[in-house]
Amino acid sequence: MPEVEYTRLRRVFDPQELHFETTADIEPIAEIVGQDRAVRALEFGLKIDEEGYNVFVSGPAGTGKNTAIRTFIERYAGTLPTPDDWCYVYNFADSYRPRAIALPPGQGRRFQEDMERFVTSARRQIAEAFESDEYARRRAALRSRLDEERRRSIARVEEAAARVGFSLRTTQVGLFFVPMVGGRPADEQEIAALSPEERERLRRIHSQLEEHLAEAMKEIRRAEARMSEALRRLDAEVTRFAVGGLLEDLRERYAGLPEVLAYLDDVERDVIESATFLRAAASEAQGADGATPGQPDLLRRYSVNVIVDNGQLRGAPVVFEANPSYTHLFGLIEREAHMGTLYTDFTLIKGGTIHQAAGGFL
Repeated sequence: MPEVEYTRLRRVFDPQELHFETTADIEPIAEIVGQDRAVRALEFGLKIDEEGYNVFVSGPAGTGKNTAIRTFIERYAGTLPTPDDWCYVYNFADSYRPRAIALPPGQGRRFQEDMERFVTSARRQIAEAFESDEYARRRAALRSRLDEERRRSIARVEEAAARVGFSLRTTQVGLFFVPMVGGRPADEQEIAALSPEERERLRRIHSQLEEHLAEAMKEIRRAEARMSEALRRLDAEVTRFAVGGLLEDLRERYAGLPEVLAYLDDVERDVIESATFLRAAASEAQGADGATPGQPDLLRRYSVNVIVDNGQLRGAPVVFEANPSYTHLFGLIEREAHMGTLYTDFTLIKGGTIHQAAGGFL
């Protein structure tokens, strides 16, 4: 075997032929070198957009296959459309089943921030509206009207009792009739001294007056029911005025998203139906955050829980999960403690990597 000179055992390259100073000046190779068949298989697998298909890559450890495959997939994912954001909102029809709403990329976080501002503004404006002099005047007028109807009903009973020689007395335990003797209420001894016929006559008159009083009390209860309904309508009117402009601004901003518009309609109906409770929740006598001590904030149900935010993505997501446990993949529902009781709602739902990779690659 002929000898080979040592100068021919290695390739000599002239550095002057290179067109860069250091390797930092050149673009890294994006392709997988020397694996043409594997690359074709990977490209084929990634283009199968059907359920039940997955790509499995194997090879010796330490060869850089994870980095190479991830770089390859990220480059391919960049050519795909960015999937929607996903968020949970309160379900006013069934609070145990929150509604999931899809929004264009970046709109989920924006919607969440807009609803946070709505809650903050609504809490302030509702409190100001219910503390206004106009509201106090109208509420006082309704109560004054009820007091006047109650006074007239009782006065009619007193007049009827006076015409038949009885007096209507008011005590802490209720109303009752007392026969009058010599212009003053008769005591038990005086009534016992009357003849049986006279006592029977007083009993019949007393029975008739009791029926008259019962009818008057029905009228008073009906008047109280009318006042309660009038107060409810007043609270609803004040609440609608306080938050109507805020909701109208949101409708204009999300005019092209029917699901959001339907949700805002539900919010408006719920705010108005809950006006009396919101008035209590917004009062200064409660916590600084608007929540009753020991209970969650009533306005919190108008919040938005974003579980997938693709606002910063360009293309489809590529998510690497090194520890695919159940909670890491599918998320979890957290809980909060209120007065020793664990509480949860839709705002405490946390998404997993399955949600983050939706529309892309996991």
